[in-house]
Amino acid sequence: MSRRKPTTRQVDASAVAAAPASTPVGTPSASAKLALIAGAISTFADALGTLAAALAIEEEAAAEAEERLAAREQEEKLARMQRQIDELTQAVERLAKK
Repeated sequence: MSRRKPTTRQVDASAVAAAPASTPVGTPSASAKLALIAGAISTFADALGTLAAALAIEEEAAAEAEERLAAREQEEKLARMQRQIDELTQAVERLAKK
C-alpha cells in the first residue's frame, strides 16, 4: 500500500495539536506587538509628513511675500527714476529755450 502525502489540513491540525501554546491566553503575541509598533511608527510618519507640508506652505507664503516686497521696491525705484528723467528733460528744454 502506498502512503499518501498528508493534506494541508491534516498537517496543520497535527502541528497545532503537537505545538504547545507559546503565550498564555490574553497575552499579546509578538506579531500583535509588532503590528502595534508598526501602526505607531506609521502614525508618527503621517504626522511628520503633515508637519513637512505645513512648513512647505509657510515657506512658500514667505517667499511670495518677499517677491511682492521686492516687486514693490522695484516699482518705487522705477517711479523715482522716471521722475528724475522727467525733471532732467524739463531742465534740458528750459536750457534749450534760452
